[in-house]
Amino acid sequence: MDCSWAGALYLSLKTMGQETAYETVMGVSGACWRVAFTPVWDYSSTDALVAYDYATPAFKAYGLQVSWTDRIISKERELEMQHIKESIKNHQLPIAINLRVAPEWGIITGYLNGGETLLCRSYFDDKTFQDHIDDPEFQEYMKISKGYLNVDQWPFILIRFNGEVSKPSALDNLYASLQVKLDSMYAEENRGYKLGYQALQAWREGLLDERWYQTAKPQDFARRLGVNHFCLMALTDARRSAAIYLKHMLSFPASSPTKHLSEMADVYEQMHSLLQPFYVSLTDAKSLDTYDSPKKAWTKEQRQQQADLLHLIAVLEQQGDELAKRILAAAGNG
Repeated sequence: MDCSWAGALYLSLKTMGQETAYETVMGVSGACWRVAFTPVWDYSSTDALVAYDYATPAFKAYGLQVSWTDRIISKERELEMQHIKESIKNHQLPIAINLRVAPEWGIITGYLNGGETLLCRSYFDDKTFQDHIDDPEFQEYMKISKGYLNVDQWPFILIRFNGEVSKPSALDNLYASLQVKLDSMYAEENRGYKLGYQALQAWREGLLDERWYQTAKPQDFARRLGVNHFCLMALTDARRSAAIYLKHMLSFPASSPTKHLSEMADVYEQMHSLLQPFYVSLTDAKSLDTYDSPKKAWTKEQRQQQADLLHLIAVLEQQGDELAKRILAAAGNG
């Protein structure tokens, strides 16, 4: 699940007994419409909540009451730990960012030693398990922790769930999501991150700045290649989720928006069909050691092709906007 925030929320919802899908979490939150980019080219651009609040519509859609803590100081953590333990006992597993390795979202799954050690499932666990497959000490600890890894540091942000309230209908959640699309695609820059059409434009400009690529140091070039791959992964996954979510909503009884909803689903299926093969064709940072220079792994022609692709994505997004407006107007929400 390439949007780690939506993946963590999905797993926590399952633990609470809420039947849903990752793509539905992406859909009702509006994260499926998301594109953010910072001109300094940073991996954090892919984080779901770094520049726009997709969490509030998601929590409303699932009827969740939540508590947030953000970079709390050490003396406040003892009380928060009691709340975390209580949440776990109530099968309301908290989600948090920066649990281990790097700033991605994960889920707190339990604790050992009365709470001195928190356990988690995170975006990066698979590599750790593979690296320690022949480590008897690690395997023995996994029996104690029931297969979960230790939280390495106190999270930047932690979200606890404190019960449930009534949920809107699936159609009301769709209309709210479409409004989030329209708002977020035109949102103003936030903390150095551009959103929506501004993000696509800044990304294109960065790809076409050939002078930078010709003069960049190998390590800077390699980092930008990695950021590009990560951002393209996030965009591809988001638009895949959008297509699946819209297709799913076609199964709900709704006479007025069905035609436009079907057309909108087709737009996002087309978008994903363009993004996926191009994303797969690119070299990722993990494969750079097969090249004697990172500049051979990412060519001027590929960057031009991607810039053209992002321009086409923006055109398709505008088609999606028009269809979203028609759906909302037909439902009396326009």
